[in-house]
Amino acid sequence: VLDLIKRVYINFDEEEFLLLCHKINPHIVLDFKENFINLGELVSYRFMSYPWFQALVDFHESIADENLSINMNKSSYLATTIAHTIQLPDPKDSPFYQKQINAHIDAAISEIAINILENNMIYKELYKVDFIITGNINKPLNDYINKVTVTKEYEKSHILSIKDIHLIDLNECRLKGEDKDE
Repeated sequence: VLDLIKRVYINFDEEEFLLLCHKINPHIVLDFKENFINLGELVSYRFMSYPWFQALVDFHESIADENLSINMNKSSYLATTIAHTIQLPDPKDSPFYQKQINAHIDAAISEIAINILENNMIYKELYKVDFIITGNINKPLNDYINKVTVTKEYEKSHILSIKDIHLIDLNECRLKGEDKDE
C-alpha cells in the first residue's frame, strides 16, 4: 500500500493529485485554485487518515489501479476519509439522551451527505462508484437528495439520483469482501 501511495505522489501530475484528494474527501467542498491553505491541511492531515488508509490496507488485493478504486463482488468501492465524530450513546444512558445523541449523529451524517451531493467536482468520478467506504456510516446517498433539492432549490432530479451510491462502513465492507464471488 505504501508503495502504491508513493507511486501516486511521484506519478500523478497536479490535476490528477487534486482529483484524488477530492475523491477521498468527497464531503469537503474546496476550491483549490483559491484556497491553498486548506489544500495543505487536506493533503497532510486527511490524506493518510482513517478510514481511507485502513481501507487500502484491508482491501489492498482488490485495488484496481493507481486511482485506488477497490473492486469486489462486481462492485466498485471508493475508500474515503469520511467518518462522523460523535460518540455513540451508551445503552445505560437515559432514553432521552440516547435520542438526543442519535439526532446529532443523523444531523452529522446528513451534513456529510449534502456536502457530497453539492461537490460537483467529483460527479464524474462518483458515477464509477457503487459504494463509498466510511468509518462509521451505512446509508444510501439517495436518501439525502431530497434534503439537498428542497433546501437548495435545485431541480427536482439531482444528477446523482441516477446512481444509487451507498455509504458503507469498514466493518460492513469487510463482510462484503468475505463474500467474494469473483
